[in-house]
Amino acid sequence: MADQHPSLTSAVPNEVTEILKREFSTGVPQLATLGAVVAGTFGVSKIFNAGVWTVIAIITFVIIFLFQQQIPSSVPRTAVYVLFILGCTAALLFGGYARWGSKMDFIDWCEAHGNLATGIVSAGLTASIALLMVSYKKQQRWVVPYPNIIENTVTKQLKSSPFYKSKVMFSITLLDSDESSIDFETTHSYEVVNRFEDRNSWIAEYELNDSAGKVLELEIDGHPENIDKFSGSRIVRVAVPMDGRQRRLVMIKVHDRFRIIDSDIFTSYHPATDLKVEFTNSKNPDLTVEFDTLHVSKYDLEENGDTKFVHIPDGILPFEGIRLRWRPTL
Repeated sequence: MADQHPSLTSAVPNEVTEILKREFSTGVPQLATLGAVVAGTFGVSKIFNAGVWTVIAIITFVIIFLFQQQIPSSVPRTAVYVLFILGCTAALLFGGYARWGSKMDFIDWCEAHGNLATGIVSAGLTASIALLMVSYKKQQRWVVPYPNIIENTVTKQLKSSPFYKSKVMFSITLLDSDESSIDFETTHSYEVVNRFEDRNSWIAEYELNDSAGKVLELEIDGHPENIDKFSGSRIVRVAVPMDGRQRRLVMIKVHDRFRIIDSDIFTSYHPATDLKVEFTNSKNPDLTVEFDTLHVSKYDLEENGDTKFVHIPDGILPFEGIRLRWRPTL
């Protein structure tokens, strides 16, 4: 049986393939086809190396993707960079010819150095196309770009954050109430992900509202933690070591006290994929509870028996979430 050699398409990592499809709407077959069209159009098929063209094109697309934040959203301004790149491409080709091939015809020199010539042209053309695509997409997204101070804040608080959370859940149950106060049992759980390759330390924390509140349970990956050290403290704080790309499960259950007319915000201080807040009241039918959605989108309040809840499945930025208000029914 003949040996089966992997194709270039199968050899490209899935992450790179996804970047090409998502950011540039292209793939390895399309890049190879583009190279063949260029070679046929300009009659340089003898010089052209499809493998070199495609590999250099992929590398160039990835480099442009990595530095896309520095690419201007103005297409005319980007066109100046494109002209500069094309000029450098021509300079490299003719400079190489002048340095090492002046005794032979230019086409003959390119044919003798086909891989080099193909790589230079592939890098120049691919970079030019990718720059214009990124710039045009940025221009489509907004008419007035954010000031640099806002862009820097987004990068610092979101894109540079080593963690994100998913399956964020606040389950609040009414335990007791009187004329001045109300007692809740709140179970807060989530999955936290270390986005980086390096080892990091996640701080699992929860702040109680009242000095009479207490921690009932604390679990990391389903294993109970010692809660005696939190006795008399309003702040729960535990360092959770995390390896690169590791996921860990956190669950904190507390008993807390609030005023009978009050509110609280249930949110995430780190980016999260989703959030659900539910409130169960089987003890006091004369209590009115309202859910305020702190999110650009609005979500309907749902009910299941004595439990009311709102689920936000479309991503949570820091400090987005649900404000819960309660008061005696008039």
